[in-house]
Amino acid sequence: MYRDFPPYSYLEKGSPAGIDVEVGKKIAEQLSVQPAWFWLTPDETLNDDLRNAVWKCHYMGGGVADIMLRVPYDINYDNDKVSIVAPYHKERWTVARNTEKLAELVNLAPFMYHKVSVEVDSVPDLTLTTALRGRLVEQVTLFLSIDEAVSALKKGEIDAVAGMRSQVEWSVKASGDDLDRQMDSQKFAISDESIVSWPRRAWDIGIAVKATFPELTNKVDAAVMAMIDGGQMAPLFNEYQVSYELPAKPAP
Repeated sequence: MYRDFPPYSYLEKGSPAGIDVEVGKKIAEQLSVQPAWFWLTPDETLNDDLRNAVWKCHYMGGGVADIMLRVPYDINYDNDKVSIVAPYHKERWTVARNTEKLAELVNLAPFMYHKVSVEVDSVPDLTLTTALRGRLVEQVTLFLSIDEAVSALKKGEIDAVAGMRSQVEWSVKASGDDLDRQMDSQKFAISDESIVSWPRRAWDIGIAVKATFPELTNKVDAAVMAMIDGGQMAPLFNEYQVSYELPAKPAP
């Protein structure tokens, strides 16, 4: 799992927490094994991460894991070292906005006049700074994480945040007490209707296993499909205030 990547995988008071931790526990339970966590620091590309996590290991050593969670699932992805199976969630880009400053947002044009924050070097960063022939670039504010960007939104320093829906929802909804969350839900709207023109608005996420482990691959795939079909997956996401979206059914 990726380290420091809430709400998917992170440490809370020294213990592993997050959606992918819960998914991993359920998979381990169905395979009758005890889970052990392998924390991955992102490298430059997905191929690098797959190498470091499951099929070879980092050049500085450290071993590998049996499976890697939260891998983009694409049947056309070409890497003969791994099998990517078990799509368990559909992720998408979205925008959270302060409704007192932006009552509606159906396209990107308002960001010529309203500050929008993004995570540095992310797809929203690249997309917004080049949109409308660069007319938005002066209004795009960069942060090191979505959590920091949402914090600025709540303080009124910026008017909107563009990022991964799960991260945006968790940051907007999951902090504070019940009253704070209720007030935030009224003040901040989360929607992707303004970014319909983005080239890839949504993608499925699955699990990577080393290509030479076909038996493990089949067992993991079956375990995840059983969780989805049995209605066990959505509650794991709901626990972290994240909307669960069923992924596309893989081709037979």
